Amino acid sequence: MTQETLDVAELKKQMIKQIEKMIIQTSVASTALAKVKTKKAKLKKSKTDTLAVTKGSMDGVASDLSDSLKGSWGTKAKESLARNSEKLADLS
Repeated sequence: MTQETLDVAELKKQMIKQIEKMIIQTSVASTALAKVKTKKAKLKKSKTDTLAVTKGSMDGVASDLSDSLKGSWGTKAKESLARNSEKLADLS
């Protein structure tokens, strides 16, 4: 075999190696991307659920307090709870 034939064979081996590396990288990258998307969706659902439960609890407390609290302090407390409940609604 001549030197030129050896160089072509070596070049072919290197190209095959590079192609194999690219296939592996693409496979790993697509798997990682899928995991990230799944985690983002779970986080968004968890955030929505947590905000809904918290808002519901605050609304329940405000409702219970509306029957119990009287006077300016009670009014301020109910208004504060209502504002915070609206802020939670804006977050979701």
